[in-house]
This record gives sequence, C-alpha cells and structure tokens, in this order.
Amino acid sequence: MDNWIKGILFRFVVDGKRGIDGKNGINGINGIDGKDGKSGLDGRDGKNGIDGKNGIDGKDGKNGLDGRDGIDGRNGLDGKDGKDGKNGIDGTNVDYTPFLKSIESLLRIKNLYYNNGNSIIDLKPNPLLNKIILTYNGQGLIAVTENKGKVVVNSDEWILSNTGFKNSQDTPTFLLNVIKYFIGDKKGKFHALSTNFGLTESSLESTLTTAGHKFTKGMNIKIDLATLSSYDGIFVAGDLVDNEVLSQYVKNGGNVYLAGGTGIGGAVAESDRWSTFLGKFDLKFANVYNGVVGNIPPNLSHPLFTGMVPNLDGIQKLIEDLVARVNTLEANYTVISNEVAIHTPLK
Repeated sequence: MDNWIKGILFRFVVDGKRGIDGKNGINGINGIDGKDGKSGLDGRDGKNGIDGKNGIDGKDGKNGLDGRDGIDGRNGLDGKDGKDGKNGIDGTNVDYTPFLKSIESLLRIKNLYYNNGNSIIDLKPNPLLNKIILTYNGQGLIAVTENKGKVVVNSDEWILSNTGFKNSQDTPTFLLNVIKYFIGDKKGKFHALSTNFGLTESSLESTLTTAGHKFTKGMNIKIDLATLSSYDGIFVAGDLVDNEVLSQYVKNGGNVYLAGGTGIGGAVAESDRWSTFLGKFDLKFANVYNGVVGNIPPNLSHPLFTGMVPNLDGIQKLIEDLVARVNTLEANYTVISNEVAIHTPLK
C-alpha cells in the first residue's frame, strides 16, 4: 500500500478517536473487545451485540459502523470533518492553489533552441487570421494561423532536431503542444514531407510515437489534396512542396507545421519557396537570416507554450476525485501489530 494512503488510513482508522483503537473502535470501550463488553460482540445480554442498539446493524448504531459516529456518520469517513470534507482529506477548507501553481510552472515552456533562421514578417496584422506568438529583439520566430485547419510557422528548423531536443528539455512538450493545438486530445497521423534533419531525426519521431501518434517521413508520397488529407498534419521544411496544394489542404481542415532557416538555396530562395503558401495567411519569411542563436524563452502567451497545462479547476477536480476514491474504499481490515491490511481493491 502506498505510504500516503496508509497514512490517511492510520489517521482516520487506526489512530482516530472513532478508529480501530479509538473510544468507539474495535479495541475501544464500546468496541468488539471493549473492557466491559456491554456494546461489543460479547455483551452479556446480547442487547448491544451485532444486532443490538449499539452494534454494527443496531437501530441507532450510535457507536456502530453505520451510526452517528461511525464510518458514515457526521465525523466518519463521509462526514463533515472526515475524508470527504469540503475540499479534501482532513480539512474543511484545503487550499490547492500553491500546488496547482507549481504544476503549471513545471509544465510551462521555458525556452526553445534556435540557430539562425528566417524571421517571420506579418504583412497585414490581423489577429483573426494570424498571430506572431514568439519574438526576439523584434524578430518574429513563431507564428500561427487559423483557417479551417491550422498552421504553425517556425523561423528555424533546429527546434525539432535532435540537437534542439538536447539543448532544451522543453522541446518534447512544445512538440506535443503543437499536436494538441492541431487535433486536441485525440491520437493522430502525421507525415514529415521533407528530407531535412530538423523534421526527420529520431527525437521527434520517438516523442510522437511514444505519445500514441503515427508518424512517417519522406518525399515518397503523392503530393495532392487527397493524399495529404489522409493525415491529420503535415510537417514541411527545406524541400519544396506545392504551395497551392498545401494551402488547399489547410483550407479543407488540414494542419501544417512549416520550418524555415534550412539554408537551402539561401535566405532569399527560402523565402520565395514558401511565399505563395504563407501569403495566403498574410505572412512571409524574411529575405535574410536573423542570426538568432541559443535558447529563446517565450515572451507571449499562447497554448503552444502552455497547452499541456491542464486547467487549474481541472487539476483540483482530479485531486478531489482521487480523494473520493480513497473515501469510498470498501475494504476488510485486519489488525496485525498496528498494521492495517486492505483486502479489497479500489473500485
């Protein structure tokens, strides 16, 4: 049994006033082995035995399992001050806020690794169509667009390379946030339509497959709307992909992750390679590389940086659900040298 559960059980069962060793418990005054046996199993006249007034199934069950002070009574497991108190295990008002905030802090993206990419230019700032969500020294590093499908544009390809994973421990969370941004909590099917190392190395693939998604890579699939539509998301970088097909895919509900900064052909050629696609969403890659190198912290709020953090109310509900499971244990207890053995599992 986990120590924290054992601690809960000891507090409310073994050491509590109405627990196993308490006044009204198994070894207490009115318990099974009570001093005078009046209310125990061996009571002299049976009035207060198992079926008696104060026994397990007694009429008022004052000291029994179902009585006022028993397991289901006011101060028992389900009572006001018991395990099912207002918010938690023992108090009436448990404040989860510090714990919830610490969870949020742990899961928030702290930085991502960059190595000289194409900055993103917003041609016609329009929050309903696109939004630059990460900047550094005035350079746009990540932008998102929302049509029927969604697009994440990253200025550099190093983020999802093995080096990017190695240099920032937040990279797996960022990648899974991108997936969640695309398709929510379901499991999806994705393809890297690229030969670029930033989308084809092992860390990206293992992160997705470990999370239950399907992932393939390479330029060996037909680039048409029907083929792309068989995937929940397409990753592109470096290799030219028909911009019109790609934009139609998004307009039909597909999702695209596009990375720049590959160096293939130079900055101008890279900008031109994606100009038709990005132009559909009023975005453009800059014609020069930005020289941004290192781990860059997010400076704007967006689900890509906090998407894996559950709603705080949701975390609190999870905690309370776990507490409720402990409270509704239906178990047989055996006392052996101050140890409590649970013979029935959680339901």
